[in-house]
Amino acid sequence: MASPRRRQRNSVLVAVYDCKVGYLVFRFDVKGLFSDENTSSSTPREVLPFPPNPLACFRRHPHGIQFMALVASPGGDQIVAATDSRRTIVYDAVRSKYSAGPAQRAAKPRPILVAAQARLRRRRHDMLLATTYPESGQQGPHFESFRLEGGGGGSGSGRLRSLPPVPPPPFDGRPRLWGYARQVTSYFAAGERVWLSMDGEGTYSFDMARREWRHEGSWVLPLEERAEYVPELGLLFGFRAKRLFFCACDIKVSPPVIRQEWRWCDLAPGKHEGYSYQDTGLFFSFAGVAYLGGGRFCVSWCGMRPRGGGRRLFALTGVEVTPSSDGKLQLRKRKSRCYLMSPHQTWARVL
Repeated sequence: MASPRRRQRNSVLVAVYDCKVGYLVFRFDVKGLFSDENTSSSTPREVLPFPPNPLACFRRHPHGIQFMALVASPGGDQIVAATDSRRTIVYDAVRSKYSAGPAQRAAKPRPILVAAQARLRRRRHDMLLATTYPESGQQGPHFESFRLEGGGGGSGSGRLRSLPPVPPPPFDGRPRLWGYARQVTSYFAAGERVWLSMDGEGTYSFDMARREWRHEGSWVLPLEERAEYVPELGLLFGFRAKRLFFCACDIKVSPPVIRQEWRWCDLAPGKHEGYSYQDTGLFFSFAGVAYLGGGRFCVSWCGMRPRGGGRRLFALTGVEVTPSSDGKLQLRKRKSRCYLMSPHQTWARVL
């Protein structure tokens, strides 16, 4: 399961949904989360206001809710959005320029966009677009692929083009019960292969180069939504389904097994970092993870509204994972920073 080595990053992109505007993308510098500078736990850190100016803004439809999937190039200089109304949009952060991409062949309810990087051509990024519900009554195809070429530091803006049709996964053909729909529960990319777990169908992977599906097994991944495969450690990292446990999952065995897990409360910001469940009555409900390279992760947290209403809290936590001599993983929580979201911002997650 070879995957290109990624350079270490010092910033992350965070997607935020604003019910008044649409989908916003902010860039956060996370070097300070891994700083060795001593901070006194007796002096609480202030909760910062959310940055006022987003890097990019993908506006919602003025007459209804519009779901979008967002993905960024490895360097974060280009962002691709796919809507549930067949549109694709590319934002070039270097040139501060938006451009329309090719129309989707069919609408995708609650779209999912997964990027896989080609091994030999660094400035070519293939991505798989899917619907969360591959059999929801919508006309197909439920899966499509696109290629983002150029842009960033090169000459000219990035160009998104549609690739040949993606064949449907080799489902077993069992009839669906009334009211039942297939649902993508977890997904990730490893090199040029994109993995999708689907309730009631198992797990399939799609090779973006050969354009072929492979049935990995009748099981589903024990993680929730987007996960990160780390080739240096040979493990998949993400959050456990229905539990806010940060997990390291071994996918070289079938079915995959969770090798280690860490409780959310051991990783979440502490009281000296601006968060206390006892004081705020706020529980983190949306968690995401981005791999920065070198065993470093950035975990994002988004809280439910506190008791009595009010604004949500967003937090970023730096985490380091290293293998030990006994074969286990050692996790070290570094630092966290908390931010207060605006009244109209309902969730946020690291890309």
